[in-house]
Amino acid sequence: MDKKLSLKAKIAYSMGGFSEAMPLNLFNVYFVYFMTDVAGVPGTFAGTIALLGVLWDAITDPIVGKLSDTCTSPMGRRRAYMSRSIVPLALFVVMLFTPVSLTGVAQAAYYVVAALGFWLALTMWVIPFFAFGAEITTDYAERNTLRTVVMILENAILILCTSGPMWVLSWTLNRGGTEADSWKYTAWITAIILLITSFICVHFTKGYDEPYVKKEKVKEENLFATFKELFKIRTFRLLTISMMLALFGLLLISTNLVYIMGNLARLTPEEQSIFWIVFSVAIMVMLPFANKLCNSIGKREVLMGVAVIQVIVGIISFFMSLENRIAFYIYIAGLILCNGCFVAHYVTLAYDSCEVDEFVNGKRREGSIVALMSFIQKAGGALAMWVAGVSLDIIGYDGTVADQTPEVLSGLNTVITVVPTIFFILATIALYKYPVTRKNFAALQEALEKKRAGEEYSTEGFKELL
Repeated sequence: MDKKLSLKAKIAYSMGGFSEAMPLNLFNVYFVYFMTDVAGVPGTFAGTIALLGVLWDAITDPIVGKLSDTCTSPMGRRRAYMSRSIVPLALFVVMLFTPVSLTGVAQAAYYVVAALGFWLALTMWVIPFFAFGAEITTDYAERNTLRTVVMILENAILILCTSGPMWVLSWTLNRGGTEADSWKYTAWITAIILLITSFICVHFTKGYDEPYVKKEKVKEENLFATFKELFKIRTFRLLTISMMLALFGLLLISTNLVYIMGNLARLTPEEQSIFWIVFSVAIMVMLPFANKLCNSIGKREVLMGVAVIQVIVGIISFFMSLENRIAFYIYIAGLILCNGCFVAHYVTLAYDSCEVDEFVNGKRREGSIVALMSFIQKAGGALAMWVAGVSLDIIGYDGTVADQTPEVLSGLNTVITVVPTIFFILATIALYKYPVTRKNFAALQEALEKKRAGEEYSTEGFKELL
């Protein structure tokens, strides 16, 4: 659909963003911390569980994407899978963040099973949800705006899953409870919100997905053939590389942020709660301006500028040290820019690749394309958590002591500043080579409309996309 979407339609779809962002960000920000400081396991073990999860995700993402592309349910290609994931996702969130009185192999088995179930249920929601966004509208600016609405609502609710755990911790401790108790409460609160928002999204978006059309069974190409075709497209290859690099750097920061706040900036749980509120609100305020810039000068140019800023911020923070509050706030300002731009618009970059794929290969494969992009995001998060966990062990971090040694603090500062900066430098180079701009995308859409209608068309103006 090229028509403008109503605010009601945007909000109904965007409510589904809660069910993607809440569990994913709770996992990315707090899982390693929960495992080391609450469950009491080594950082390497926590990082390895995250890595196992993404290896499992590598299998399930493309399968779910392909299945949703070919689904013939009367509910629609996407909503059918989304509806089946709601309850399992809520249950696995509770399992994953509930401390258990197990040790050794039994403890390891419990959290591995919980992590694998979590990623499978999340995949069954996220892949169809993202693909659904490409079906609702094919307009370049409208897609950017829709994603912006998703991100604004997500950041409103993210206050609960970032600031919320610290408020729950403070409330629990003040009433004589333990940190383990606080995480049980956090898990159940998150699960309840997931159930409510997921139901609203699935119920009130009825009629916006592609209509159900019964087709004769045809032989479907296999996954490897699909991805081989996609990676032959230069645009898609560069998109994949640039987003992997940028999201790895961004998620490495997010994973370590709780350690930075507690050990370098030395924020109390109450101050961390306030921090997350300010952080989320700042992103919400910035998102409309970022959307306006993306619509006027293009997503690639905006993301390149943000990556360069993060490189500069990383260098400044390394030399000043994040123990310096001024350096800490500068670093957070850069992180806000990255979250507001990369997390909001890497999905819309994937949407634009759908038209390139259709022009080159004659197929609409939103599910497969967003499956790969989702895998990149989750792979970046899992690898970042694994690197963070291993790094904590290497620098000698001990979650059982109140104060870390100066050597540990120095190592923590290096991990959080130098490593992400290297990845943002590489992401900037890849984005510079990424060819899609607003102008050539408009030319592509015009030619694609003529090609669909069987009319003469020209590739002048967008040859570099092919």
